[in-house]
Amino acid sequence: MISSTTVLKRLEKEALHPWIAKQTAEQIRDFILQPIIDGLITPLQLSEMNLDDVMRQAKEASTKAKRQAGDMGSLIHKVIEEYYEAKSDIAILDNYTKTIPELTAPILAFLEWEKRYQVVSIKSEDMVYSEVHGYAGTLDLHCRLFLPDDLLEKQVVVDFKSSSGVYDEHIMQIASYVFAKEEMIRNSDLQDQDFELSGAMIVRLDKETGICEPHYYTREELFFPFQAFIKVKEFCELDRTWKLIRKEAKKK
Repeated sequence: MISSTTVLKRLEKEALHPWIAKQTAEQIRDFILQPIIDGLITPLQLSEMNLDDVMRQAKEASTKAKRQAGDMGSLIHKVIEEYYEAKSDIAILDNYTKTIPELTAPILAFLEWEKRYQVVSIKSEDMVYSEVHGYAGTLDLHCRLFLPDDLLEKQVVVDFKSSSGVYDEHIMQIASYVFAKEEMIRNSDLQDQDFELSGAMIVRLDKETGICEPHYYTREELFFPFQAFIKVKEFCELDRTWKLIRKEAKKK
């Protein structure tokens, strides 16, 4: 089955365009403009610089920054997974922050979220799939929690993000997890137990400030994002079939 994240990679990431431009501009500033302002290089040295090499590094700056951010995001997910596998052993988090100080802020954000919502883990890194729609994915956490304005315990799926914001594709992704999980519950013995999902939560863990930014969505609010996800998946399937047809035609 195709994964939810693979489906959503086909979406245009409009928020990335200004970020890429910013990374490129900052690279040029740091390598050319700032050294001149600080008196570290002279006009003569500037004329002797390999500007093609500088511009190549500037163009690659966003790719490098994206890779580093992705590595940090994967590490944050790994730490949280180990924490829940160890039955919420705080020593796991302490050990990571001591060896990797950059993890301190997002881990503090995670602990703030867990305390605020009185989280009780059911399963972390839960593989879900939909036989009806033909896709699969791995949700970060299936848990019970209390919303601040609601005295009732809710059962939700959670996706942790370390990005600079929460975007449409994130909501479509977690919607795909919710509906896949519900389908699995309906098709299993769990339907006779208290396993009804109330919705989902995207929790953004700020890597700089240590602030958590939770976004809760009811099942009803996820209906249209899920429909949008299915349409993108249909496009992926049509595009793949079209490419196969063109490939065969080229052979002939």
